[in-house]
Amino acid sequence: MNGITLAGSKPDILLSHMALYGLLGILEQAGQPGLRACWTAGMNPRPRITGDRLTGQLVADAVLQHARDRQTDSWLKASYVDCAEDLTLKLNLADVNVCFAGPAGEAHLVVNHGGAVASNAAKSDDEGRIRKAIRELQKDPESAWATVKTIKFKGRDEVSRGLMSPRQTPVHNWTAFQDARHATINTLAGVIDHRLAAALGEPAYWPTTSRADAPRPDGGASPFEMAPRNSGAEIMTSRFAKMVDAIVGRTPNSIIAGLTGNQVEDVDPESDSRSATGFATPGPVDTALAWCALWGIANLPCSPRMHHRVLASAYTRIERTDYLIAAAWRNPWSPGRLRSVLASRQLMMAATEAITHVASSEGAADAWLAGRGVLAVITFAIEVAGSASAPERRALVGQYHSLSR
Repeated sequence: MNGITLAGSKPDILLSHMALYGLLGILEQAGQPGLRACWTAGMNPRPRITGDRLTGQLVADAVLQHARDRQTDSWLKASYVDCAEDLTLKLNLADVNVCFAGPAGEAHLVVNHGGAVASNAAKSDDEGRIRKAIRELQKDPESAWATVKTIKFKGRDEVSRGLMSPRQTPVHNWTAFQDARHATINTLAGVIDHRLAAALGEPAYWPTTSRADAPRPDGGASPFEMAPRNSGAEIMTSRFAKMVDAIVGRTPNSIIAGLTGNQVEDVDPESDSRSATGFATPGPVDTALAWCALWGIANLPCSPRMHHRVLASAYTRIERTDYLIAAAWRNPWSPGRLRSVLASRQLMMAATEAITHVASSEGAADAWLAGRGVLAVITFAIEVAGSASAPERRALVGQYHSLSR
């Protein structure tokens, strides 16, 4: 039995756990038999995956093929153009009424005789484009009036976004948006794709707080989805779509070197790179390792709830602080055992008890975990930095909590 030992991050860095989860899932999807996940022994434990005749070359080939299969016509790159439904702009231009109304990408400009009409949704950039179109129509005096023409139009009410991103601004037409999402989900072929789509969550069109009727879209997203939202960025376009192209452009030798820590080739060349996507503090990280870490989210399912944020695996919230949770275990785990422990209520309870020092389960949670080889739970407090309009969430250094015996 052979295997691969991943880059030398310690277990108190969430990126190490997420990369382990994700690579294990990618290899499982590739059909690799006998897979087991563990941590190496000694003073500097590192994540390790073993399997029947598993070699570095097989690992690199699996990661590369996984990316190639998802580069073209992929749900990772699916987009949705959102436009206010029945958007209407009425401008008073002398004795001409101008009506703008249409779906995303198209606008119907109707020019006819009439009286003054109050403007109800005009914007400066929209008005300029409409005025220009009117001037072109008026060049033909015989047909300028009562004329209907179609023009291409793209204003601030029309936004292209990553269809499968769980955190984004509210859409204007939730029904059309959900229909597009469901159609895309129905095209997914791999089990890992279904798991990731479910684990990421979705923008909440339902109330996620009891204090307001309006939905808060982020309330339907996994707490493990921590992509920065600066300038409208979201995880599918700024992370998955960008990284899949970078992975496909690399050689197997480059991929295995990145996974094992022998090189760092980051798709973001900045010294304060955000490629870790909240799983570590800003700084360079190899794209292959970050790619696997993002796919690690697939092992952490979540469920939507009315008037509350999603019920998420390996997560707890205590006194307004979010905590993500990982485990340190003794013997190698199969992919199924890993998923069952991460999704267990006992892991969340043990972490909550360790942080609050209140043994609400009277040791039952620790006993259940110990029976499955868990030595300790590791809690990662989430730091919120940046501006109020675009907060940036990231996991701090983890705290070990040995199980009670």
